[in-house]
Amino acid sequence: MPPPRHQLILAASALTLLAAPSALSQRSATDRIETARAQMQARNFDSATALLVRVVEDPSATAGERASAGLWLGVAHYYMGDDSGAVQAFRVAVALDSAIDASGLERIDPVLDTLFRSARPASGPLYSCVPACKRGLRGPRFLRFRESPPLPLGWDPGHGVAQAIVDTSGHVEPGSVRIVTAPSPATGRAAQTMLHVAEFSKAILAGAPVRVMIQLRYECRPFGSAALNIACWFWTF
Repeated sequence: MPPPRHQLILAASALTLLAAPSALSQRSATDRIETARAQMQARNFDSATALLVRVVEDPSATAGERASAGLWLGVAHYYMGDDSGAVQAFRVAVALDSAIDASGLERIDPVLDTLFRSARPASGPLYSCVPACKRGLRGPRFLRFRESPPLPLGWDPGHGVAQAIVDTSGHVEPGSVRIVTAPSPATGRAAQTMLHVAEFSKAILAGAPVRVMIQLRYECRPFGSAALNIACWFWTF
């Protein structure tokens, strides 16, 4: 039994959110992917993984089928508690089909979307709004958090400064957050975790979205009746 994670949402309606292999393609690969999805619904992740690996490695399957199998293999690894395995499977899917549609991952679990984005190579030049945006570049603004992730204990309330790269979709690029100052290490980790699930408006240059490095102030303080609850607020310089 895999360790508990976010509730598994693999109902039929959610399953259709990800790219499904074409019914016109080779039926054997399609059948194996469909069987693997059924195994995942039954929480038989080992069986699902074995089926999906066979499709990914099958030279007679189409690139689209192999990429779809890689995408579902990443989902299976995630629910088995293997985030690195999920990222590796997503990288295989992207290598097989660079335009693969993974928009449904966020609706299954926002963490899956973050892992998938970390598997995609960064694209486009990187601009900077540190210490200020250059003329003509409209920097991103913080909008909302996509989820409420678990935060570390032992934090101290206070202010700090963080830097991050916001991609062309308004999401923070995985691994790009750097805590410049923090009232304590735990508070810095809390701010870093929150930034990874933050959503920003897109940075715009010459009418097109661009990747940009930003610097933010943040404040973390308790909220609600439980002293352990922590909330962090962010605003750009």
